[in-house]
Amino acid sequence: MALLSRISSAFRDFASAVLDMERNGLPRHQSVLLNDLASRHNFSVKTADFSKALSVVKKKHLVDSVIVSKKDGTVIVSTHGNGLKESITATALFNYVSAELPESEVTLIKQKDDWLMVLPFEEKVFIVKAGSDISSIELKALAREIERLIKKQLEPGTAPSSQQNGA
Repeated sequence: MALLSRISSAFRDFASAVLDMERNGLPRHQSVLLNDLASRHNFSVKTADFSKALSVVKKKHLVDSVIVSKKDGTVIVSTHGNGLKESITATALFNYVSAELPESEVTLIKQKDDWLMVLPFEEKVFIVKAGSDISSIELKALAREIERLIKKQLEPGTAPSSQQNGA
């Protein structure tokens, strides 16, 4: 038994050293890179131009495109041309998934080179395309930020921007 215990302990120590399972701290090299990225860019969305603000939000959250639509597929805002085809496809997919799995929050689809994420938020559907998947918390933050921009755009006294699409 003592020999078996020593062998087991040796394997555990070896695995711990190789796999580094004991590390509980923050990955400092990653946080340094993210802080460097954040310091190089201005992520202020305080601009009168809706499409510029939308572009800043897109860069801030590191996504390729965002389409906001109604649940029937009607496009409200798109950073990807008119986004009608993608909107109809994604909302149909979302409606199917929510009918089959009513408790689901986010639908993630891995395409060839990127991810398509569909999130329902405040009676709208947010369709996000990015190079990697994004957590549901980050998607909700993105949706909240874009929703604020949309509401600000629709406030009385604010002239609607002629170019909501194409940020």
